[in-house]
Amino acid sequence: MKLREHYLGGADPFEGDRRLWLKSLPAGARVTAAKITLTPVTGPSATEPFEETFVFSPSALTDGELLAADWGVTRTPSTASAVVEIDFHTRSTLAGVTGSGGVANLQIDMGGVYVGIADDGTMAPNRPPLPVNLSLPQQAPLPGLTTGKIRLSRGQGNTNNLNITAIAIRSVPANVSVRLGDLPPFWTQTGELATPQTSPDFAALLNAFLTTATAENGFYAVPVVVHSDTIARLDVTLVVDLVVEQRVLPDYLPTVSLPYGYSSLPGIDGSLLTIQARRRANIVAAGAAVQGTFEGSRVVFGKIGASETIASLVISPERTLAQPVKLAVETPATAIDLPLANTQPGIAGLHLAIQEDADGKPSGTVLTSAAVVVEKPVPGSSVWGSAALPAEFRFEQNKRYWLVLQSVAGNAYWDVQPHELAGPALQASADGGFSWRTASTASGIRPLAALFRLRFTPDRFTVPLELQIGNEPDARHVRFDRFAPLGRVEFNADFGRELDEYLHSTAAASPCDAGELLVNGAFDQPPHEDATRRIFGVDAATTEFCICSRDLSRGLDLSRERYLTLTLVFFQDSDGNPPDRAVTIDCAGANPAHTSRAEIIRAINQTAGRPIASEGCNLHCPPDEEDSLQLCTSGESEEDIRAIRLEPWRQTGLPQGWYQPLEAAGSVGRMKWPTAFENSVEPLSAEQVVAVLQASGSQPAILAQRVPVGPGCVYLLRFAFAAEGFHNDPDTGAVVLPEGVPVGIELPRWEVHWLDAQGQLVQQERQDLLASGGFQQEADGLTGRELRLAPPAGATQAELRFVQPIELRLALDDVSFQPTVERLANHTFQQWETDETTRLPTPGAWTRQSGWLELEQQQAERYLRLRGSGPEDAVLYQRTSVNAGEQYELRVIAWPIWGSTPPPGDQADDRPPSLRARLELRWLAGSSVTGAPILIPLDGRGFPTHTWAGNAPTGASAAEIRLIQPQGGDDLLVGLVSFVSANPVTVPLTFLAEAPGELTVADLVIVYDPPAPPQAPLLTAAPAQFQTRTLPAPSAPVALAAPAPRSPLAQRAVAEVSGVGENYAAILRSLPAPVTTIAELAALDVETEIAGIPRSRGLALKAAAETLMAIDFAAAPFAALANETLEDLLGASPAGLAARTGQEQARVEQFQRSLRTLRLLLDLEVFRTLRLVDLLQ
Repeated sequence: MKLREHYLGGADPFEGDRRLWLKSLPAGARVTAAKITLTPVTGPSATEPFEETFVFSPSALTDGELLAADWGVTRTPSTASAVVEIDFHTRSTLAGVTGSGGVANLQIDMGGVYVGIADDGTMAPNRPPLPVNLSLPQQAPLPGLTTGKIRLSRGQGNTNNLNITAIAIRSVPANVSVRLGDLPPFWTQTGELATPQTSPDFAALLNAFLTTATAENGFYAVPVVVHSDTIARLDVTLVVDLVVEQRVLPDYLPTVSLPYGYSSLPGIDGSLLTIQARRRANIVAAGAAVQGTFEGSRVVFGKIGASETIASLVISPERTLAQPVKLAVETPATAIDLPLANTQPGIAGLHLAIQEDADGKPSGTVLTSAAVVVEKPVPGSSVWGSAALPAEFRFEQNKRYWLVLQSVAGNAYWDVQPHELAGPALQASADGGFSWRTASTASGIRPLAALFRLRFTPDRFTVPLELQIGNEPDARHVRFDRFAPLGRVEFNADFGRELDEYLHSTAAASPCDAGELLVNGAFDQPPHEDATRRIFGVDAATTEFCICSRDLSRGLDLSRERYLTLTLVFFQDSDGNPPDRAVTIDCAGANPAHTSRAEIIRAINQTAGRPIASEGCNLHCPPDEEDSLQLCTSGESEEDIRAIRLEPWRQTGLPQGWYQPLEAAGSVGRMKWPTAFENSVEPLSAEQVVAVLQASGSQPAILAQRVPVGPGCVYLLRFAFAAEGFHNDPDTGAVVLPEGVPVGIELPRWEVHWLDAQGQLVQQERQDLLASGGFQQEADGLTGRELRLAPPAGATQAELRFVQPIELRLALDDVSFQPTVERLANHTFQQWETDETTRLPTPGAWTRQSGWLELEQQQAERYLRLRGSGPEDAVLYQRTSVNAGEQYELRVIAWPIWGSTPPPGDQADDRPPSLRARLELRWLAGSSVTGAPILIPLDGRGFPTHTWAGNAPTGASAAEIRLIQPQGGDDLLVGLVSFVSANPVTVPLTFLAEAPGELTVADLVIVYDPPAPPQAPLLTAAPAQFQTRTLPAPSAPVALAAPAPRSPLAQRAVAEVSGVGENYAAILRSLPAPVTTIAELAALDVETEIAGIPRSRGLALKAAAETLMAIDFAAAPFAALANETLEDLLGASPAGLAARTGQEQARVEQFQRSLRTLRLLLDLEVFRTLRLVDLLQ
């Protein structure tokens, strides 16, 4: 796992040591790489790099300035005077001075003597003194001299007293070092640090520090101390690669001894060797040191380990049992082991004989026999006995023998299971073996097979040990035959690969971690056959002149996407009506994979019955597209075509994987998106297919799919939709009905039917799609919804339904239904809505209890800001259900936004929790608080991630997460609050032995790479702080959004837009107001007539530029991939990118959709040269 922490130090100057707490390293972490980067930054009020301003009056202090008294800077005298001395008490480099009183002369301390500074900055005694004009409205500059003390005196002819209000110095971080706690520094940068610097790898030192550190609430608290000899403002970035090392045996028991008998199972409680593994983790290594001594015999037939049995049949003086044995290969045996259920250990008189077969029954001829010795039972397992044969016995190949078990005195019990092989089954005799009948259980189950193993002592040593991971029938087995040449059991047993396979198998899978459950949620299956985009580059268009295709000089592959749908609009007929005629055209040529332009033209003209298609674009297309074709209207007579429409692809029929319930009779199909419900030219965009539902009369259209669900899981339902004719009132949020739709009619909605194992309804949930709240507008014109659902008790299936009860179209896309371990909704604060009562913005799914909170926006990312300047504490909370006793993990990423002066030293860490910005986790039993609340302070100095892990207390049914910023304090910026289910996977490890003996296990350790934790949006700079501590008026509005950021493509050359080319670019550059960039093309007046560029073509290019400017790339969360090409990012799998960046897959998919749009709108060669860093500018 890669852990990234970024401390923003621009508002936190220091001199000496600055202690930053790292609180996100999980217990058991073993660091594989660690580096720290220090970046010098400029304070918020500085006008020049490294400038620091000391202000002498607290009332005049503004953001970023330093109070002189806090930094040991003194002014003598403290009031206006003819001469003023300023003592820094350390050597400092001058930058400027602010005050009043006219012109002053400057003298600096040269080691106990003041020396005057001449007007050229030197100490030349024969030159006039340097004039420092304190009457300027801005800071008066000073020469960059380094001194410990200065003196300002009235200049010649100045009779005013001098009043110094502020002095500025230039302070570059110097002699910077970094250490952990009280350890010596592991990295030192001598001299000045003026540019970002990265430390060498200090993983070894960090691991050594962790060996003595104590984890609290599942995580370490590591003090990272940064030192600077001078005043410094540093951003600190820490990147740690880590795995987690878990010791399976308890600390008080470093080794464990396992005794073995004939059962092959260890004779101790198996919980000692049980692993608690993290879900979705990848095992890096797993192993143990084993040493043991065992008897020389080995099992040559029969499976070792626990066996599934259905009963135990009694053997007594009155009842004898006989089990047939027929082996595929000749097998020697020196002993036979039997599972004897709850037979009394040490019972005497139990004998086993091997008899020949007589037509499917024991013959009575004893080939060999031996007494059965019954050992003590293994806890929780069956008693086993073993019969040591007097001499080696060989079971011949494919020859049937009988194992006859008799008891002279007392009862014994032989474990049995169903007989599944051909041939006779277990036999029973009540007359001492004179007659035999098929044995059965007390309930009459037959045929049966009794369990046994054959044992033999080989000439060569073989390892009698194997490891069973998990429980049968899904267990993985690890053999250690490679250690046989040692001649003893003494080696390090490695089983990491097998353990990882088991954890990623269905045996260890949880229904709450199953991934996407829906099939074909994007509705792109089966593949469509529409060729409109391939030929013309758009999905739909209308023209009264011509439509130009793409360059077809090399032909097209139309083997699958081969059809066009055109509507030919004629001039008025004899009744005055404009007749329309729709035609579907198969454009594929004789060889569909290499269809030529001529074949496409011929197919269009033959189907249309008119020569509407022709080669080139002589009148309406640029010269560089002469290898295209054009569709043109034909004239102005009544029989001629007035307009041509390229129709968007539509298809009636259910998308693959979905169905329509019997009670539905409306229309369901698919269509290309974006395609307006009206007929208009569509801008270029990524190809997208949506499902379309439309009621038929009073019969609704319903699209449904059924998926399995598990108890205790939380499911995330996501989808995007567009409802024809509907919208929300922007002021009230109320649903505005389309014209003609009566009030009170049922509206489009989603439904979830929770069903039991028999398909019977347990409970139903439903909500109108346009219900207020929780919306997130997507760039492609669809509205996104995200909801969290929990199945009721008894539900094992969920039927998801989308219902359209109105004869208008409902479009659906990107439908997802999957379990999530995240218990909080909107945990990254990206969704905001207007509170219906207060009409103030509130993060969706959260409840504002009191105080002021705001939406803080940087680029495309959103953050929650809790204000400490309101009339009361700012409190926001959310409740979620929990299961008592289960394990949970809480992660908070927050930044304290200090006022004009940050607290000196570690003062912020010493205040009582009730006075600090904090997160409170409260456990609820019903409506009452149970257990002690968890308090996590969020305003201390340190990296922004705060963590906690633990179990819900007994009786808890819900958790309440509260964010609190006390009134009168500073502000708190929150990027993430994540509360996830963290129940581990329980995996028993069982060492199985083929022979009696004893095994010692030590150093049983697993090492795994934990899943990436949830991340907040990337914050690159601290938000602006208040200029004063004055409380704003209570009626102050709360900002809903920041101004839209400028597109990173705005200043790129206009020739880079697809379809512009050098010819059009030259024309655009020659305009009276030259158009040279994409932004200028987007801003071009639509009424502008451009000679050499057809109007329809110019409008299409302008639309492409506008779309480029409007794309919200939301690239900041992927900044770690800045140097990768957009082509590579577009080709990567969403799951792979999500794993690499720690982002949710839905965010990755949205990011890739924006890249697909960009690829269509930009020149292809230009797109291939772009890297992600180009979108981060």
